[in-house]
Amino acid sequence: EAEMFQAWRLQEMSDPLALGGEAPPLAGGFAVPRRDQLAGGLLTAFEYVGALSDYTGEVGRVAVEAATRRDLSAVRRCLEVVYASFSALASMPLVGKQTE
Repeated sequence: EAEMFQAWRLQEMSDPLALGGEAPPLAGGFAVPRRDQLAGGLLTAFEYVGALSDYTGEVGRVAVEAATRRDLSAVRRCLEVVYASFSALASMPLVGKQTE
């Protein structure tokens, strides 16, 4: 989760549109990294699901902080990332309770 969050924040800081412009389309943006792009590709599927879930919480905290500054474009970008994360989670074939 920390690696996802750090990569997203670095992209946000380097994206000129993120500094007050409209949010770039997610298809060409960062949104949600694949499992093989994190932790040297060593994450299990369960670890990835957990990291992705925690990542949305971190993005939510950024959204709350941005909302206190009345930064609507930042809040919208955060919302898009959370939606993309939810979409990734919803598309996974998760069934029942899993044990390790």
